[in-house]
Amino acid sequence: MSWMIREMLKQDCKQVQALVIKSWHATYKGIIPIAVKNKFLDRAYHPIMLEKRRTQSLFLSPLATYRRLSDLQIFLM
Repeated sequence: MSWMIREMLKQDCKQVQALVIKSWHATYKGIIPIAVKNKFLDRAYHPIMLEKRRTQSLFLSPLATYRRLSDLQIFLM
């Protein structure tokens, strides 16, 4: 497996959201209630917030070499 880190592109937003949601739920399972996680994720990773981060800061994406969301499961384990 090879990695390429690059700046996040607008078309990466949905994949970034999916990755963050899956990783947050796995990481904080049993620690943070689901409703609290969902509320935070809805706000922090809303498309408008992601676009703001993407354009106003250096937001890197590890998704460059993945073609399918299922390929990210290795990254999440």
